[in-house]
Amino acid sequence: MLENSPTSSHRRRRRVCNGGGLELTLCCDFVLTTPDARWGMPEIDMGITPGWGGCTRMQRFAGRRRTREINLLGYEFSGRQAEEWNLANRVVEREDLEAEVQALTELMLSKSRYAIRRSKHVLHHAADGVLSQAAAFELPIDPPPGRPTRTEASTGSTPSPRKGRG
Repeated sequence: MLENSPTSSHRRRRRVCNGGGLELTLCCDFVLTTPDARWGMPEIDMGITPGWGGCTRMQRFAGRRRTREINLLGYEFSGRQAEEWNLANRVVEREDLEAEVQALTELMLSKSRYAIRRSKHVLHHAADGVLSQAAAFELPIDPPPGRPTRTEASTGSTPSPRKGRG
């Protein structure tokens, strides 16, 4: 799933972000929208229910009451409202959208892939747990390439070569 991808994902919404498109947006790390983009979940008017997180995942961003309003009423809203309701990171004027997306992409590409992968793992898996348990996700399970583990760094030791099996 997009949400579990080790790389960063972003989505831009110029005009319409409805139904499945909105549900995919909920999986992205960064969402940029224009002020007049139309957002919504029209499934109720078609006699169907959302199938990709419009009822479940949306609650984590917009809250239960707002998610009910959006889904049960088929409520359509603007890009500005999407930002206010935590469904978008920021609103960008239509003429500036491509430049903003390019700048964001370049900034993300300048970051450590390892750190992005680890941070995404922690952010995704620790979000719903008890804080004491969730903090364990921040402990590295593998060191970045060329760096010792925390234990090796604190003791000054180096990893011993693996011995043949016997």
